[in-house]
Amino acid sequence: MAQRAAALGADAEDDGRASELDITADDVSAADELDVAPELVAWLRVQGLAHLVGVLSDVAVRTPAQVRAMTASSAREAGLSSDDWESILEALEHEP
Repeated sequence: MAQRAAALGADAEDDGRASELDITADDVSAADELDVAPELVAWLRVQGLAHLVGVLSDVAVRTPAQVRAMTASSAREAGLSSDDWESILEALEHEP
C-alpha cells in the first residue's frame, strides 16, 4: 500500500499536477475497500472529514434495505419529512 501511495504522488507530479494531498497507505487501503479513488479518501482526511470514510465503509457492507433504514433515520433526525425523504430516494434511484 505504501508503494502504491508513493506511486500515486509521483504520477501527480509527472502529470504536472501539484500534489497537495499526501496520499497515505491507509488512504489507499480504505479506497480499495470502498472502490473509490485514493485521492477522495485523502481529501476527506485533509478536510477533517475522515469519519465519513468509516460511514461509507459501513454503508458499503450493508444491504440496500439497511442503508435505506439508516438514511431515513438520519433524515428524520435532520427534520426531513418522510415524504421529502421518499422523494429524494426515488430521485436517486433513477439517476444514471
